[in-house]
Amino acid sequence: MGAAFGVTPTWVYPREPVYPVIITASENFKKDYQLLDDNSQDIYDLHFDGISDAVRNTIAAHRAGVSGGYDNFVWTSVPSYLNAGTTMTVRYVRGSYNEEPRARSWEINFAFEKDV
Repeated sequence: MGAAFGVTPTWVYPREPVYPVIITASENFKKDYQLLDDNSQDIYDLHFDGISDAVRNTIAAHRAGVSGGYDNFVWTSVPSYLNAGTTMTVRYVRGSYNEEPRARSWEINFAFEKDV
């Protein structure tokens, strides 16, 4: 497990839960949906606005330290409005990382998926 992530985001938006489903063809040529598991995949979009170079470097170093999404780690700054507890075991969602430079700060967006 990777190092804990404790940078507080500007806001966090929970996505709709994703359930693992297989779509197969049935005898009457309609799609047949089969639920593989009752547990949903919870994904959270994090937004950091107006952060300094030092905080940006901290986030980039953490992301590199956990292999960009392959390793799990503990998220220690979970906002209370998510009603998900104070810590959560998560990993980065591949392809979700985006950073944009501003005049004197950075704007960074990425997503975490909860480990089940």
